[in-house]
Amino acid sequence: MLVILFGSTVEMGRWSRQYFINNGFELVSKYNYVPDDFALQARFGQRQEVSKETVMNCDFIYENSGMLVGFNKKAIIDAVRGRKKCLITVSSNTIDFIRQIKAAYGEYVTVIGTYIDDRTLKNLFAALPGITNEELKKRIEVGIAIKKAILADRKLFDYVVMYGGEDSVFNTESLKVQYDYMIEQAERREKELNDKMYVEMPYTGGEDYIFVSYSHSDIRNIFPVLHKLQLAGYRIWYDEGINGGENWRKIIASKIQDNRCKEFLLFSSENSIQSRHVRAEINLALDLDKKITTVRFDDAKFGSDIEMYLSTYQYLQAHDDRTFDEKMIKAMDDTTRVK
Repeated sequence: MLVILFGSTVEMGRWSRQYFINNGFELVSKYNYVPDDFALQARFGQRQEVSKETVMNCDFIYENSGMLVGFNKKAIIDAVRGRKKCLITVSSNTIDFIRQIKAAYGEYVTVIGTYIDDRTLKNLFAALPGITNEELKKRIEVGIAIKKAILADRKLFDYVVMYGGEDSVFNTESLKVQYDYMIEQAERREKELNDKMYVEMPYTGGEDYIFVSYSHSDIRNIFPVLHKLQLAGYRIWYDEGINGGENWRKIIASKIQDNRCKEFLLFSSENSIQSRHVRAEINLALDLDKKITTVRFDDAKFGSDIEMYLSTYQYLQAHDDRTFDEKMIKAMDDTTRVK
């Protein structure tokens, strides 16, 4: 389970992070490049400051009032695969980052926006020790930007926390009730997902395996299939096994070229036919004369140059076939299965 907490700030942010940690969540590390003229000083703990180059090499990057912030994919992958509970805290200018994570990992991600009323927002900031007028102005601007982002893209958020109160600087009771409900709902949804689409990490041993070619946009359809293959004992490799900073194309090619790759499992869809990465993987598999099994999710087709060759191999229709699961398991190369 991965929770993204958007917009929690200063004392509210510190308390919220600690509350999730106390409930079994691990805080995902952020890497920060802070320019010399950055106005917002670190509060309630030091930032993990690194070079600009280090941040730019991260898998996910966003800009926050002039500061660059990065996360590595490896740090959150166990969370979005249902193996642990993790928390990421983000501020303004992160909508595209949140959208990337949500699109890539679907319902394993819970996005919470924090909406603070104007009076409480100003009280929170004004109560900061040693705050300058410049920082106060900047923090209020960021707070307003956070609220505008939530209102403009409401459907992106699973929940919105309402926080405020007359003459209140900070009161935790209303937050506890809301966070407890959200954690409970996220845990219930994670259990439901794990029952049908929990997928182990990619196979890295020395035996024969299945290479999976797919579009990340189709994960919700693909992972239930991979889940069933793993339950049946098949060893599969998919590109979640690539760590941040590694040469992605080189690793993909090596996994297809490896003699232990006995099966090339292609998931064909409207999304995958538009992916140049998927097409490149197919062409390499064809050049190497790999055994290819195509699973079609819809009627979309690759170009005639590719379809001409795919038609000589086996393909399965995922939808409207009650025997699909049985056919899928039987279609895989038996050497890729644990004996």
